[in-house]
Amino acid sequence: MDHVAKGFEDLFESEMIVAAMKNLSHAKQFAFNMDVCTLDNERQRKRVTRILQGYMHSENNIDFIKVDLARELANRIVHDIHSD
Repeated sequence: MDHVAKGFEDLFESEMIVAAMKNLSHAKQFAFNMDVCTLDNERQRKRVTRILQGYMHSENNIDFIKVDLARELANRIVHDIHSD
């Protein structure tokens, strides 16, 4: 994966990505049961976008909307900044 350009979401820890996706799953009413260990293992071979695209398609038969994840991650960052 070192030779592949990283996306915005690849900069975040798996814990934050899983938490953001779980929050999105409640808001958008889809299932998201991936755990941090699974995401960590997949990230050794693939970019986050590719992992989540595959998961959303196979588990929910819907497309992964990258902008929704980016928005959720940004909201979490803003919340963390205001909490400090």
